Amino acid sequence: MDGIFECIVARKTPAYALPAKIGMSLFLTLTLFATLIINPIFFVLTIGFGVFMYFMIPRFNVEWEYTFLDGELRIDRIFSRSSRKRYLELLFDRVDAVAPVTSDDIARNLNNPGYTKVDCSSKSGDDSKVYGILYADEKARRVILFEPDEKMLKALRRYSPRKVTVAQ
Repeated sequence: MDGIFECIVARKTPAYALPAKIGMSLFLTLTLFATLIINPIFFVLTIGFGVFMYFMIPRFNVEWEYTFLDGELRIDRIFSRSSRKRYLELLFDRVDAVAPVTSDDIARNLNNPGYTKVDCSSKSGDDSKVYGILYADEKARRVILFEPDEKMLKALRRYSPRKVTVAQ
């Protein structure tokens, strides 16, 4: 099979993101005033919390990138459209099934304690676009939720027609 197939899905911003950002900003402002008014020792706390905010604020804006090439599905997590981290690498030979999350195979194993649930979807609430992958390797058995587009589903189905079930 020739070609590389990519799909990017933006995760829905969680409801707690805005209050968390506001709360962190207020706390940073209070520690800054405490440094100026009360005691300069609070400067260490202000710098520490500022560094913490620098690393935490981008974590609220997440995108998932799915890449399929030659029997390998890679899932990358992108923070604030700037920082990319490899999240999962799946060999398609170890995939048991790819099907809509509402199908019997996936729904049965979602709450199965023998499987670990890994959610790489947008969490938008629209289950018609979400697919599940039953994956087993030497470490663990997982149900991976993701939202591929039609092009990627066709590529997965072309690579392994018996393992991939496409929603009608």
